Amino acid sequence: MLKVNEVKIGTDVYKINYDGEMTIDNAVGQISPATSEIRLRKIAPNNQPIPDKQLYKTLLHEIIHAIDFVVFWNLEEKQSESESGIELFAEFIVDNIENFVMKEITFDEFCQFCEMTELNIKRHFMFFNMILRVIEENQELFVEYVEIFG
Repeated sequence: MLKVNEVKIGTDVYKINYDGEMTIDNAVGQISPATSEIRLRKIAPNNQPIPDKQLYKTLLHEIIHAIDFVVFWNLEEKQSESESGIELFAEFIVDNIENFVMKEITFDEFCQFCEMTELNIKRHFMFFNMILRVIEENQELFVEYVEIFG
């Protein structure tokens, strides 16, 4: 069960609102850089609870949007017809979260992932370092994820 109420991203602290109103009907998560808020929906529009693992992935997805906003990268929500650039990064981090938390992932591995998925990223090193910094500054969230789902 997600217990974190805020996430530090760069110099901003984003409040996490678990019952936030969404401006996109079927969205599970949404970010508002203007108010430094991440909204997550615990109950789907069909009144079914959203599983914790999906909430974690959604939070990570929104954190990547925030990192993207901080580094002015402009990652596209849809990188191709079938894949979302944001979603690919979220999956990569989730799949390697223990390595990120333990600082065992290398910049070369990160670059290989970017090249393999053909993500249009020009500032790999800046983004990689920002991900490491966000994980370090929000250890509780990421360690909790590893403990529950790792």
